[in-house]
Amino acid sequence: MENHPSVTREEEKKERDRDEEEEEEGKRLTKLLQDHPLLVEYAKSLLDPPSSLPLNLTKPHLTHFSQSGQTQYAVLHFLGAMKGGFFVEAGALDGEFLSNSLYLEREREWWGLLVEAVPDSYSLLRQRHRHVYTLQAALATTPRAGRVLVRLAKPQTVTTALGQLVNKSFSTSNAAQRKVAVMGASGGIGQPLSMLLKNSPLVTQLSLYDIVHTPGVAADLSHIETPAKVTGYVGPEQLADSLKGCEVVVIPAGVPRKPGMTRDDLFNTNASIVSNLTKACAENCPNAMICIISNPVNSTVPIAAEMYKKAGVDASRIFGVTTLDIVRANTFVAELKGLDPANVNVPVIGGHAGVTIIPLISQATPSVQFPEDQLKALTERIQDAGTEVVKAKAGAGSATLSMAYAGARFAFSMIKAMNGEAGVVECAYIRSNVTEATYFSTPLVLGPNGMEKNLGLGKLTPYEAKLVEAALPELKSSIKKGESFAANV
Repeated sequence: MENHPSVTREEEKKERDRDEEEEEEGKRLTKLLQDHPLLVEYAKSLLDPPSSLPLNLTKPHLTHFSQSGQTQYAVLHFLGAMKGGFFVEAGALDGEFLSNSLYLEREREWWGLLVEAVPDSYSLLRQRHRHVYTLQAALATTPRAGRVLVRLAKPQTVTTALGQLVNKSFSTSNAAQRKVAVMGASGGIGQPLSMLLKNSPLVTQLSLYDIVHTPGVAADLSHIETPAKVTGYVGPEQLADSLKGCEVVVIPAGVPRKPGMTRDDLFNTNASIVSNLTKACAENCPNAMICIISNPVNSTVPIAAEMYKKAGVDASRIFGVTTLDIVRANTFVAELKGLDPANVNVPVIGGHAGVTIIPLISQATPSVQFPEDQLKALTERIQDAGTEVVKAKAGAGSATLSMAYAGARFAFSMIKAMNGEAGVVECAYIRSNVTEATYFSTPLVLGPNGMEKNLGLGKLTPYEAKLVEAALPELKSSIKKGESFAANV
């Protein structure tokens, strides 16, 4: 057999590089855990009885929060003796057989978190494990026997992932202490939105309000095996009670678009609904974060702000949810470029209707470029995506499921920021001085008290600048229409 020394040398170099990279990652991980003993103690405390065994910090793939460095000994003599529990493993793909995570999961009924730095490894891990969750799977709390899985964003490295763990609140009593209300919970958006909120460990209590059917929706959701307590309220006489103590209020209430209708056609009905609901919010939960989905958002947000002003309440915690535009932009760009949409982020500024929707493709992450004609078509598709769904449903409704997803995403981001998580950024339509329009959507850094910082427009291309210029007249008109309505309520 002929030898290939060059291939061998290349493989050896790759092996050395991989070892060096792993060693550096191990050093960073070691320092991280040494600097944050709370993380270690939290993971150990999840065991019953709590673990007192030391951690092995030699290499990421040998680091087991719930067992000693001698993995075989730990599995057979400590972990294996306990039926049911929780473990965290870093560098999971390399170490999965070494740590016997499959054995723990399948034979001993353990739940675990596998931290893997290599994105391509996520799908492989999920194929092999039933009760072990990867970071890419958007971890959620399981109600079973107090076993906790921590919700994390997409990490790029093991150290980054564990750094995010350090920044979380590790007590289950502190991790989900938020009461959230959904106003219009029986509707096409309200029901799936309520289900997504019910499934989240960030929500402790879920208050559902609508003029009909809410007790049934609440009863249905209450059977889901997650901790959030669900209560249904129905009719104007129960409106005040539905809002008391709420810290986040999401408002999808209103009539949906039908074929041939514009968002502006919805104005008369939905303007009255939003004015009534936000008046009640100002009276019963004045410090809550108000997330408005009801269309036309370009007008309903100014209406809500004016209702707050009339009540003498700070209106800075009112947000128009434009997240669906970002979600669509991420999806459409990913489709065109063959990317994972979960890893794409396209800021969308302006408003939430037609030409006021301005996707900033030049600021997309990762960076992408399109020929002029394709960019124009992409922009127009993002702007008209709502109409695309209305036509496809042929009179049966509008974008309810994707809107519910987007509304839940914004609510979760808001709660994370309220819980003290740093660096939470979402686009939202708020009162603004960024442009001539007094309300405008831009990327916002969210914090415990709402908007922490408005990141503004960023650097626009000439094409994007023209889109902004074209959007301003319609935005100004919609804002004025909303404010005029509120003045006469």
